[in-house]
Amino acid sequence: MLAYNQHAPTIYFPLLVPECFLIEPTETETKEAMDDFIDVTAKILEEAYSNPETATEAPFTEAVRRLDEVKAAKGLDLVWSERRQRFGC
Repeated sequence: MLAYNQHAPTIYFPLLVPECFLIEPTETETKEAMDDFIDVTAKILEEAYSNPETATEAPFTEAVRRLDEVKAAKGLDLVWSERRQRFGC
């Protein structure tokens, strides 16, 4: 999504429906923004079928590649400091 200038959506995976993907846009999204999101989602789906590596190895255009979510969850850095706050880190 980021490679297509789309903000990562708020998602939920309902546990009652296997492989379900629920997207919950906010009430402030415009019709044009939703249409763009739908177009990008359709393009990603098409790419996933024609060239699966494109989807599984994304993102390609961002400064940071795929993050290690397990490491991030286990090694939380929740230390607050005035220096970090001052510099927006």
